[in-house]
This record gives sequence, C-alpha cells and structure tokens, in this order.
Amino acid sequence: MVKILQKISPFFVGESRLSEYISPERLSELTTDKEKENHIEKMLEELTKRAKEFSSNERFWIKLLALIEQVRLAVAEKRWIPAQQSLTEATVLVNRAIGSEALRRVRIWLALSPVGWFILLYALQRFMLWLGKLNSSFCLISPEYFQYLWLGMLGGATIVLWGIVKHSTEMNFDRVYIIWYLLKPALGAIMAVLVVLIIQAGFLTLQGSISIKHTKPLLVLAFICGFSERFFIGVIDKVITSVLGGETGPPPQSAPMRSVPVSSQPSTRPPKRKTESKKD
Repeated sequence: MVKILQKISPFFVGESRLSEYISPERLSELTTDKEKENHIEKMLEELTKRAKEFSSNERFWIKLLALIEQVRLAVAEKRWIPAQQSLTEATVLVNRAIGSEALRRVRIWLALSPVGWFILLYALQRFMLWLGKLNSSFCLISPEYFQYLWLGMLGGATIVLWGIVKHSTEMNFDRVYIIWYLLKPALGAIMAVLVVLIIQAGFLTLQGSISIKHTKPLLVLAFICGFSERFFIGVIDKVITSVLGGETGPPPQSAPMRSVPVSSQPSTRPPKRKTESKKD
C-alpha cells in the first residue's frame, strides 16, 4: 500500500525538486573583496544557467535580468549588502520558478477539481428532490436555494481557474495553497447561500431600490460571494455590527475645560492683608 501511494503521490502533490534549489552563501563568510566578487559571479552564472529552463516566460526574464543588473552595479561600487540582497531576491525568484514548474501536474488536477464539486452538487440536488417527494420534512435544503449554490460554486470555480492561470504564467505557484484551490468551489457555494439568507432575513439591504422578490440581483450577489471571500467577510462584519451594535459616528466630545496655569515653583510674594475700613 505504501509503495502504491509513493507512486501516485507525484500526480497529486507534485515532484519533489528540493535538491535542485539554489542556496546562496552569505558574503559575510568571505573575507576579501576578490573572494566576494568571484562568489557573486559564480552565483550569477548558476542562476542564468538554471533560468534558461524558463526562457519562454518573458515577464520572468525581465525581473531576473533587472535583479542581476542591480547585483552587478552594487558589486562595481563595492556595496556588498545591497549586492547580497539583490542576489537573494534573484535566487528566490529562480527557486520559486523551479517549484512552480514541479507542480505542473498538480495544477492540472486542481483545474479539473471543480468538475467533481459540480457532480456532487448535482447529486445532492437530485437526492433532495427525491426526499421532498417522499416527505417534505426530510428536505433539508429548499429547492429554491440550489440556484444560489450553483452560482456560488461557479464563482468559486472561476477564481480557482483564474488563480491557476495567473500564478502559472508568473512562475510563482505555491503548494501551500493547494487546499484552498481544492475547497474554494464548495466554500463559494456555502458563502453564497449564507449571504442570500442574510439579505432575505432583513439584516442587510441591497443598494438602491432593487426588490429582493426578483432573483437576478441575488444570483449576481451569489456569484460575487463565491468569487471573493473578502466580500463575504465584509458582509459578515456588517451583520455583526448591525446585530451587536457598533459606533455609527464619531464619539461624543466632552466640553472643553479651561486650563488653569499652575506655577512650578511656590510663590514668594506674601499674601495680601485685608484692610479694615475706617469708621467715621
């Protein structure tokens, strides 16, 4: 069983290419300027050699050549700290490209994963309709809300495909976000239904004079919620503020107090004596 998992794991998590990553040494470990120049020149040659694998990506090469130019300029001026910083940035850029290329199969699986979620949602919809025919009390999800589930899942699938294409072309696809890509369509469907329920419950109102009796504005809203989780979080924040209360304006200001000057030293002037009025 372990051998089978080892064989199929590269198709799902990508091939491990950690041994191919470039790890630059610190210039502080070198003593003379000549040693630092030779080390930097060797590193630049290695970076250029490894980056030829991605020569078809024009944006990647523009960034890399700009960083290499910064390194050479800093070396010419004997500024070793800026040279080390630019060299590290160039190394990270190439290493991210190597890691992104190793996840090519994973990107294909992630691009196809929304199809599985659509199949599961269709099966759930058919199952709920079958339960509703047997007994309406068994139907946990009302049939009218499935249209919002579909639009929310479609929004989640759209942002998944857009993210895969964007980060693949920029050569910075990261395996840390694999779980996000897998679960985003399902999360989009859930968030879409929740926002529609919030609006129908009256916690929030749509801007303008749009009536919620028509489903088109809610369908558009469901797609937006599935596409952007930041929009959903903003809606939740507004609901919490409206339910639990919050500051609707600037805090009340207290009346200004007159400042009474106080001397830092005690007064040396003797107190005035009251003069008695002379009697006639």
